[in-house]
Amino acid sequence: MMMILEQLKLKTRKQHSRLHQHPLLKGITQSGYSLARYIQLLKAYYEIYSAIETVLLQRQSQFNLDFDYQARYKLPWLQADLKDLESPPTMSHPTLANETSGIITTPEQWLGAAYVLEGSTLGARVISACLQKSLRISPQFAGHFFNAYGLNTSKYWHEYQNFLARHPIVATTEITAAASQTFGLFNKGLDFYAQ
Repeated sequence: MMMILEQLKLKTRKQHSRLHQHPLLKGITQSGYSLARYIQLLKAYYEIYSAIETVLLQRQSQFNLDFDYQARYKLPWLQADLKDLESPPTMSHPTLANETSGIITTPEQWLGAAYVLEGSTLGARVISACLQKSLRISPQFAGHFFNAYGLNTSKYWHEYQNFLARHPIVATTEITAAASQTFGLFNKGLDFYAQ
């Protein structure tokens, strides 16, 4: 398990760093981060997660994977946050859904894409605490997404790691490539909304 996780971290480090430096995310843990930028971020994430999670759910049953992604579905959190902020989501990026479908065509690619989405919840609690101070965003109001799984976040991450460890890894390159491409989708979606 550690070997594939270390490879995933190593092979996606550049894309992951680029994501953290994106204008819509940069400064999110600081006091100057604006509510307008937060709304743009949520709208971008809504579209990105809609595209990726739709394919993950479809492919999970197609690949007969013994992993309940439905219980981890994050799109409703984004819907709730945008509703709280009275800013309905939009679907504006014309090719994001099609590109996602082409990235996740094997069980290994599914694992790589899931790595990005599940890993994103780990730093979310730090962001959640900062948003409470700077924007008065809470897990109960407009902060559902960044609250992630709440106190169960570590537990859910370990469950994903264990699933990854149990899955027969045939093509490590496929897993890491899909994770890199998924980070690329995030950057592309954020770029679109930052214009």
